[in-house]
Amino acid sequence: MKERDDALRMTESDVIGAVVKHLEGEGWIIKSTCTEKQRGIDLIAEHGNERLVLEAKGGTSSDDTTKRYGKGFTTNQQRDHVANAVLTALKLRSSEPKSRVAIAFPDTPTHRRHITGAADALKALSIWAYAVHPDQRVEQIV
Repeated sequence: MKERDDALRMTESDVIGAVVKHLEGEGWIIKSTCTEKQRGIDLIAEHGNERLVLEAKGGTSSDDTTKRYGKGFTTNQQRDHVANAVLTALKLRSSEPKSRVAIAFPDTPTHRRHITGAADALKALSIWAYAVHPDQRVEQIV
């Protein structure tokens, strides 16, 4: 329960930061990242001739003017975030056909259930999925 609660305290920037460290550890060069307040591809990285584009979602709001600030998103909000991230990944797959496309989330039971439930389709479309643990460990789950 504590790990789930800790994962729900992770903002989108926390998720992106953990994935950045993970990718750098695998030799990727980070070209750009976006914060929650910026628009665009959340993370772009390169490794040799490969390019990776990633859409990330957090477990809570980083905006202190919202009701969810500092509180974990509800299971319905988490489901909606997965759906929105997958839609963004599909658009990235279309606009960046030669790039690796990925999505990343805090490792909560709800996020994991929805991602693993769509794993075969994500694999067929060559869309990776990362689960980010509260200790910043990143696990590729698709």
